[in-house]
Amino acid sequence: MNDMSNNTSKEWDKENMRTVSCRLRKDEAEAFKRLCASKGTTVHAALARYIRLAIHDLPIDRPENEGQNLIDQNIALRQKLAYLTREVERWKEIAKSHDEIIDLWLRSADRKL
Repeated sequence: MNDMSNNTSKEWDKENMRTVSCRLRKDEAEAFKRLCASKGTTVHAALARYIRLAIHDLPIDRPENEGQNLIDQNIALRQKLAYLTREVERWKEIAKSHDEIIDLWLRSADRKL
């Protein structure tokens, strides 16, 4: 079973993931690796974070947690928007039922005239 899930994971990675890399001088690569280690991260994680921030137009020169704060704010705003959209739909349904009641009342009044 483990081999099957491992194969599935490999297939998914092959279809959906790509490796991005660059060539640097040896001393620069080692310096970057040390910098990442001093910040408690890896070269891979640092490059992936940089790429994600860059493609989402988030400032890349801000502290690491500030970029995450912007992402968290974005998520919170999307959740609020989803809630408000549901509320609008709910109020539309209420208005529709009120329109039906008013329509019935007006028809009843017309028959009495």
